[in-house]
This record gives sequence, C-alpha cells and structure tokens, in this order.
Amino acid sequence: MKKVSKKIFMIFFLFFGFVAITNAESKKWIEYDWSIKQGLSSNWLYYDHTIEDTDGYVTTSVDDYGSGVLRKISKDGKKVIWEEYDYNAVFLTVALDDSYYYTVLYDISNDNYGDIYFYRYDKETGEVDEGVFLETSDREIYDAEIYVHEDKIYVACEGKLLDEDYGLSRFYTINSNDIKLEVEKSEDYEDVSSEMIEKLTYNRDTLLTYEWEELFSDEDYEIFVSSQFISDNAYYLVGDATNEDETYGFIMKTDLDKNVIWVKKSDEGLHYFDVDGSSSEYVVVSAYKDNVSNGSHRNPDNVESYIYVYDKDGNILETHDIAKEIGVERADITNLTSCDNAILVQVFAYDEDDEFSSYLVRYLPSYSIKTKVNGNGKIDVINKAYSGENVTYTITPEDNYLLDKVRITDVNGNVIEIRDNVFTMPSTDVIIEANFLIKNPETNVFLSSIFFIIIIMSIVLFVCTKKYKKERFYRN
Repeated sequence: MKKVSKKIFMIFFLFFGFVAITNAESKKWIEYDWSIKQGLSSNWLYYDHTIEDTDGYVTTSVDDYGSGVLRKISKDGKKVIWEEYDYNAVFLTVALDDSYYYTVLYDISNDNYGDIYFYRYDKETGEVDEGVFLETSDREIYDAEIYVHEDKIYVACEGKLLDEDYGLSRFYTINSNDIKLEVEKSEDYEDVSSEMIEKLTYNRDTLLTYEWEELFSDEDYEIFVSSQFISDNAYYLVGDATNEDETYGFIMKTDLDKNVIWVKKSDEGLHYFDVDGSSSEYVVVSAYKDNVSNGSHRNPDNVESYIYVYDKDGNILETHDIAKEIGVERADITNLTSCDNAILVQVFAYDEDDEFSSYLVRYLPSYSIKTKVNGNGKIDVINKAYSGENVTYTITPEDNYLLDKVRITDVNGNVIEIRDNVFTMPSTDVIIEANFLIKNPETNVFLSSIFFIIIIMSIVLFVCTKKYKKERFYRN
C-alpha cells in the first residue's frame, strides 16, 4: 500500500511539476570594485572629473606640484592609455562627443593668472586638436561644466568675484566644426535665459524654497542646492539646509512638470554634495561630515565621506564608507559620476603615513541570479553578478532524471543567449529555469521490447501474407 501511495504521489508530483525558486541573498546594489592612486597631491582644490568612453575613462586631476593632468584609463583600472600635463594650468572639467574630448583650462601661472581656455583633444592620441581663448577673468574660477548640445558647445564657469560669495559666473557659447572653434558669446551667468539653463542643466533650485516646509516649519533654514540630474522622467536634486545651529542634507525627486514627488532629509550634520545614477532602480548620493556651512568648500583634514544609495522611492538601501573600502585614514569625495553601469568616484585621501593623494574609485552594481527547477535536479550558480560579467552555471539531474531544456531570461522575460553554460549578465536580475524529465530504465526496456515484438510480428505477418497470396496464385 505504501509503495502504491508513493507511486501515486510521484505521478502527481511529476504531472503538475514541482517548481523550486532559490532567491539570491540580500542584494548590495553597488559594490567596491577597484581604486587607482592617481598620484601624490598637496592641492585639495576639486579639479577632478570623470567621463566614460567606449574603451576607458577620461579623468582630470592635479599632481603634487599643482599641475593639471588629463589622462585616459582602461576600464579595468590597470592601464594608463595616455596622459597630458599642463604645468601652468588646471583642467576644470572634461566632456566628449562622437569625435573629440573637450576641456576648460584655468591658467594658474604668475604671468597669466586667470586666463581661461577651451580645448578639444583627439580621442585616439589625447593630443590637442584645437583651442580657443575665452577671456581673462577677475574671478577665482574653480569649476566648470561643458554641455554639447546640437551644433554648439556651452561652458558654464563657477567661481567668485574677489572677496565676494561663490557662485556661477560666466557662460560661453562656442561654435564648433571640424576646422576650428570660435567663441560666439560670453555673458554673465545671471544674464542667461532660465529656459536655456533648464534645458542644459535641469536646474530646479527655486523649487526648494516652496517645498522645504514639508521637512521643516522653521523658515530660517538657508537652502543650498549642490547637484541635480534627470533619470526616468524625473529630476533628482541634492543639497543642504542650514541655520546657525544645524545642517541637514536632502534629496528631492520631482516630475518633469516640477511637481515634488518626495523629499528625504539626512541625519543631522550630514551634507549631501553630489547625486547621480543611470540605473532605473537606484540613485547614488555622496555625503560628508565637516564643520562647514555647505557646498564644496570643506576641509579635507577632518572630513568624513560616504556614499548613500537610495531606491527610486526615497528609501536608503545601503551606505559605503569610502576611506574604509579603499584602505586610507580619511577620504574626501570630490566627484561622483555614473558611467554606463559603473559609479566612478574621485577622492582626495590621507593614507596611514599622512600622505595626501588623489584616487579614482569604481563601484559596480550587482544583480541577482535566481533559479527555477521543474522536476528533480539542481542548478549551481553564483547568487549575483555585475552587469557585463560572464557567468558560468552547472546543471545536474538527479538519478533517473535527465535535462530536458534550460532557459535564461531577464526580469522582463527577454531571453538571454547561452554558450557552453555561460551567459553575460545584463543590467537586471535574471532567472535560470531548467526542466528535468524522468528516466526509467525498466519502462524503457519494456517499451523497447514491445516495439521489437511489433516489428517481428509485422515481418511475420508480411511473410505469411505474401506466402498466402503466392499459394492462391498457383491454385488458380
């Protein structure tokens, strides 16, 4: 009776299919991958930016002597493809289009202090292709942004009038073609139309004045916006709210019509400095603690820097202590950039010997690999992988079972190509599904015997029929 019950259960089990889903362990959305020590640096000004090209990352930094450095680094962080030094200037930023890299140079030499230039570079060699003088500035310029838009290039410089507050200063419009560069217009930033600024920078600073009451009823807080970006039809802004006694960082999400979706504030004393994220699932914010009011003007001698990862609903998913992960005493994040799937962070850091250096740090998002088993067998595979990583899996049927088919899809149901039990991880979670069929030797022997008997009987019947017809023919 027990054997019969077991057989009935097995038939029921196989008929309806047993599905086992193994969930990956709790996901870490981004993980430390590698860091590069870009060189000694005694200059704590934040002249460092990163962009991504198809074959590497282009970064700006400052060396130990205050000279500007523009270099291209391979994506695995192991090779400097080329580098350019300017001993009289610093590179304020870097940008690119299909044909060139672009930078803004700020002259720091005694003879030409304050001169601003715009250069473009050959992508293959890193050599200067063309340059144009912008102007001699009476401002202390410390940052710039380049916007390549349609057939023109726009440059927004940030600095301060001498002995006055920091802020946006000059805005340049540059005509560009394959032969030369030409400055079309130079104007004070405050004279640029708000429509142009919003088109290029997604600037939404004025929103915060009206929406801050969601967090604070005290109107004495001064609101400072430090960064913003657009993703998935929404704007994200970060900055600080400060008064005489306390500071809070904030992150705000709005729709494209400037309607606030949510606002989240940090713990007291934490500044939110930069925000970025190309993923549809998370947003990365750089944060720091220091006894300063707000913004980029902080003291790297005692700063503590962190990365906060938010989901698109405003929930904190995880935090990262930069200094601990790259193995230094103190680290100060100066630039945060989403490059395709990677998060690139530039920091100035003090090591255990109190040596001050510049680092480029890469984080990669990881995605879950789930397994779904129909029948009796197992799938061995890692729980998570980086986007672009080659993942190897092993499928093992149990005794008396064989693999029928295997299928790998992403969360949207798109089929992922398999080659020799290896697939390339997409920028999303995946499911590996395997179907196993029962392999019963006794049943196979029985079926083979029946098949053999049928063949023999068919042959006998054919011979007998033919013999009967022959005998009948002779009788007639």
